[in-house]
Amino acid sequence: MSRQDDVWELIHLINTKMESAAASGDLRTVLTSGDLPEVLQLDAILAEGSADIDVSMTAVAQHLLGTLRWYRSQLVPEGEGHGDYDAALALFELPFVLGLDDIPEPMLPALAERAVPAAASFQQGASGTKSPAEVESAIMLSQQIVTHLVPDHPFRPAMTANLGHMLMLRFEDSGSAEDLDQSIELLEAALASAVDQREAILSTLVQALRRRLAATADPADLDRVIECCEAGRGSAC
Repeated sequence: MSRQDDVWELIHLINTKMESAAASGDLRTVLTSGDLPEVLQLDAILAEGSADIDVSMTAVAQHLLGTLRWYRSQLVPEGEGHGDYDAALALFELPFVLGLDDIPEPMLPALAERAVPAAASFQQGASGTKSPAEVESAIMLSQQIVTHLVPDHPFRPAMTANLGHMLMLRFEDSGSAEDLDQSIELLEAALASAVDQREAILSTLVQALRRRLAATADPADLDRVIECCEAGRGSAC
């Protein structure tokens, strides 16, 4: 049996025990009385980092362990669950990056912040290769982050601009006017709130506007290009 099979078997056993405990009304006792042997085994296997376990299986396993830690952090007396909360946050990082559902909502803003370096890496790779699959992955993660970062977070303008850039790249492959319109909308929003990197955002916005201008010949887009070029003192053009 491979390490991947071991992980799948342990996930199944843990889920079965949790479902049985919930059905018998013992879930609170099970969650607060320490880790199940299967949980300890799964923790140990993941800590080994075996090459036999693919990243999607690792994410599923970490999601399960994170969920257990999260619930336990909510069940213990107030002020005593910090260790479990922090462990859950770390375990949910990969599931968040890969877009798994059912992550506890209170953890999403912190996970969005933690995922910014991964998003930057995805975006850099997609910008270099322009691979549709890589662009799609970058869009998915960037959208997750922009959705869940708190409104006044300092990373928000840059992440909004990067999402706009990725949508412009997808437009170049798909030709979807909706992608281009959304790209311009996001870049305008990023520019309106950005303190840093304004010239870079202006430059990307000009690129997106020129693409739409070529398709629609809308004089309003031409006027906006001129405004952006003047605002950037020519560096955006």
